[in-house]
Amino acid sequence: MRTVKEIMKILPYSCKENDSLEFIASYMSISATKFLPVIDENQKILGTITFDTLCDAIKKNNLSEHTLTAAEVMNPRPVFIHSHDDEASALKKMRIHHLGQLPVVDDENHLRGIVSFITIARRLIKLKNSIQLSNHNPAKINRLKLSFN
Repeated sequence: MRTVKEIMKILPYSCKENDSLEFIASYMSISATKFLPVIDENQKILGTITFDTLCDAIKKNNLSEHTLTAAEVMNPRPVFIHSHDDEASALKKMRIHHLGQLPVVDDENHLRGIVSFITIARRLIKLKNSIQLSNHNPAKINRLKLSFN
């Protein structure tokens, strides 16, 4: 089992608590992400904003996104994982909290990366496939190759 640090995306996209929703919407669009950690000047996690949260906030405020900031719409109780935790712990947190991504933090809660369900799932599928291939009898594989020639 790998640690989250080994599989996380380093230098993740993030925003500051005083960033406007207009800026955040543009940033999400340009970066093709639907999830942003909100950080302070020391890179500590303050909250998270999802694309759905952003859309809801814009709808509720009559499309005046430039008047709202990240601090006003973020989830102030973010779920995150430490870089030394394993990928099974990340999957468990994602399942419990119905999340597709988690901010990865160090021991002082500084943002270090993001880990996604997709990243872990792809890795586990590759691992499963390699185990299945190694369990096959090489003679059977060669016969199968010959039958398709």
